[in-house]
Amino acid sequence: MGNHVTKLLDKARTQLTQHPPAALASAREALSISEQSGPTNQHIESLYMVGISLREMGNPKEAFSYYEKAVSLIDKSTPNRVRAFIYSALSIYHALRYQKKEALEFANMTLSCIDVVSDYECLISVYARIGACYIKLSLYTEALSLLIKAEAILNEDFSLKDEGYIYSHLSVVQSRMKNYEESLKWSYKAGQVFESINNKRGIISCLINRAMVYYYYNSNIDECISILYKAKVLCEEDMQQFGATYSLVLMNLTNNYAHDEKKDYDKSLGYALESYGIAKKLGIENIVCLTLGGMVKAGIHLGTFPSMLEKEGMYSLEDIMIAALEKNGQINDPLISKVTYEIAIEFYESREDYKMALYYQKKLTEIKDRISDKEKDENLFALNIKHETYRKEIRLKQLELEKKELELQQKEELKEINRQLEEKVKARTTQILAKNHELEQYAYIVAHDLKEPIRSIVGFSQLLERKEKENISDNSKELLGYIKEASYNMREMVDDLLKYSTIHVDEENFKEVNLSQLLEKVFLNLRNAIKESNAKIIVGDIPEHITCDPIRIRQLFQNIISNAIKFRHQERNCIIKIKGYKSQKGYTFSIKDNGIGISDEFFDKIFLLFRRLHTKDKFNGSGIGLSVCKKIVNLHGGDIWVTSEDNKGTTFHFTMQS
Repeated sequence: MGNHVTKLLDKARTQLTQHPPAALASAREALSISEQSGPTNQHIESLYMVGISLREMGNPKEAFSYYEKAVSLIDKSTPNRVRAFIYSALSIYHALRYQKKEALEFANMTLSCIDVVSDYECLISVYARIGACYIKLSLYTEALSLLIKAEAILNEDFSLKDEGYIYSHLSVVQSRMKNYEESLKWSYKAGQVFESINNKRGIISCLINRAMVYYYYNSNIDECISILYKAKVLCEEDMQQFGATYSLVLMNLTNNYAHDEKKDYDKSLGYALESYGIAKKLGIENIVCLTLGGMVKAGIHLGTFPSMLEKEGMYSLEDIMIAALEKNGQINDPLISKVTYEIAIEFYESREDYKMALYYQKKLTEIKDRISDKEKDENLFALNIKHETYRKEIRLKQLELEKKELELQQKEELKEINRQLEEKVKARTTQILAKNHELEQYAYIVAHDLKEPIRSIVGFSQLLERKEKENISDNSKELLGYIKEASYNMREMVDDLLKYSTIHVDEENFKEVNLSQLLEKVFLNLRNAIKESNAKIIVGDIPEHITCDPIRIRQLFQNIISNAIKFRHQERNCIIKIKGYKSQKGYTFSIKDNGIGISDEFFDKIFLLFRRLHTKDKFNGSGIGLSVCKKIVNLHGGDIWVTSEDNKGTTFHFTMQS
């Protein structure tokens, strides 16, 4: 009986890519037989195979019920390989529904399982799934790191069935990080693998991503539409299996025909309605939201309303816009929010409702801040260096295994590898420094040139208000108020950007300074704030002297202490403790307060440029102080991070090279 179940499961795995209904039949037969023996590992694996087959056939909800049954039966005897497959399937399920907490929980459980798995096929399959999970949650750096590990295994010349998905996910994550040429390279490589094994789902996935690259890379709309039509034809060959993917293709066609180059809003609306119908039936919330937005965009330009939506309680374009915004709120995906807010701005401007348009403009600015922080060129350079380093580590392990036979040859090769790696690191480091300098110069020039038009906007707004004081309506006064408020905010941000772009450290400025004397100058500068807040600053053990740029380090301590005073707790005396020590690598410091604290979800975000956790009416400032701190620490060869608890206090830690 056990051998028969094993054969059926192997058969289902073989059939899964080419013919999911046949795989489902084999998996159900294996499940039926294994049930007779009660809960066993074969029974758990049969439940998982039924779930995976259902997912491939476009029935994720029913698949989820089988995953849950499988998880409930897992015990100490369940092999790590089986655990990893089940947990990874659940991580993908929750990621597709934007349930981030659950998705990451199962992703971490998966990765803890594969630490002890030596089966390369299992590793590649699981890496592909967790990589896809991270991409769906917009964790692109984490996805790239994981996929690089998987690709390094593939370079060992193993023939593994999920190879195409690793390349495909690398293409997607490079596209999301705006590294389009790299994305196309991986896309074509994935396409070759999928075509060689006739994996239609993989081929369609590559076509969709390739079309997106053409859309964002060079706005080649004709090429983009041509690629999407190829994907559409492949989906139509088996709508039972590719229904969900078909709705995604139609949604992309909706966007392409609404592009400025095409402006074929009739076609855009038609594809939006068809995509919406399929996505709503299958419960694909993100596509439902985007297609509602597509209908609004087309409706604005056509001046019409799709009356077939009246049966769903939508009787105007505004009803559709509200439905899209409500759906966006349920999904909480930054990329979808960006598209939805852009359409909302266009819609309310077309209705001359500038108050609502301004509201969604502010929302759009906030969401852009969230999704732009991981798109810096220096991150890509650093990740590429890590990629090269990891490949070299794999090669070194191979050399160690060959040591007895090729000991002399190994030493020569190891020296050459290290030499090449050092040269690459030096070259990449030089590129990064040059790029950083170029970005600083660019930011300075742009910010400086922006000051004049901002000054003009403020001046002309005030002039208009004075000259037309008797004639201007209350509504117009309100709009002028919005203009002036936005201009003042912009001017403050430009001033801060100029300050930030001019922060640099030259080795000539480095010297040995007495740290206690430096801190005394900081306290003197903050004497009014310290006195008004009745703050108590306790300096513990610290190095007597440090080598640094004293002006920048004084600015660093002053910004952090000033923040501690600003965000003090109103119901207790403000106490700030400073400590530090010298190690072989450099200096480590901590500045601890007993203030209002910071939630852990904001730990990485507080150092981003213009990132504010509180509104200006509660705490003043533009949100640049901690960004300046991070830049100063980085320029001193160190790192900065935070630990905190809500309502209990915050500790800033930072290091510096000696």
